[in-house]
Amino acid sequence: WATKLAPAEHVAEYMGVHIFLTGLRGVFVPFIAFQLAAGMPLHSIGLIGAGIMTLSGLLLIPEFFAYRKRNEQGKD
Repeated sequence: WATKLAPAEHVAEYMGVHIFLTGLRGVFVPFIAFQLAAGMPLHSIGLIGAGIMTLSGLLLIPEFFAYRKRNEQGKD
């Protein structure tokens, strides 16, 4: 998605941030997940995960409209 949503001149910057944040997630999330799994019911963990995925999808809505606006301006 980073390459689809980023303006053409900023794709490398968006990808750099994306890769950095993916690396952070890979380092820290296992520790957090093991702590959650040890102390919370599975359905609660599932609800938290579903909430995080929903939030991340909602955060893309403004980007979607900005992307459409950029494409419409380029076609005129």
